Amino acid sequence: MCSKPYDAVARIFVEESIQGLTVYKALKLSNAKVGQWIAISGAGGGLGHLAIQYATAMGLRVLAIDTGDQKKALCLKLGAEKWVDFKDSSNLVEDVQAACDGKGPHAAVVAAGHVRVSSTVDVIRGINLPNSHCPSTKLSCTFAVQGLL
Repeated sequence: MCSKPYDAVARIFVEESIQGLTVYKALKLSNAKVGQWIAISGAGGGLGHLAIQYATAMGLRVLAIDTGDQKKALCLKLGAEKWVDFKDSSNLVEDVQAACDGKGPHAAVVAAGHVRVSSTVDVIRGINLPNSHCPSTKLSCTFAVQGLL
């Protein structure tokens, strides 16, 4: 039996469903195709871990970007093929490209507001998108960027 009042449980369910729709829509808008790479920054967080599950269910190859051993374990358990720890990386863009067959991801979903993490969209399959990070480090954002090849 649940120890929380019904309203509290319902609110949590609704909030998680809305969050899930946010990253699901970002994945759909990315136009990534089955077998293509998608980088998910903030992958070990509340939105990111949902994005991994949706992306793998859609047949996408997932590069998870976040920091910490627990988040790494979670991301790999949920189906991410590759992992980049942004705090350990000396060149995040190069590490992201290398993890995705040396060419970079076909698309990216940003589920984190940290400027260093959101800079992963700066290079997607060879295109350069300068200053494409979230407008504020205080805001969490979710968006999709499609490669223009």
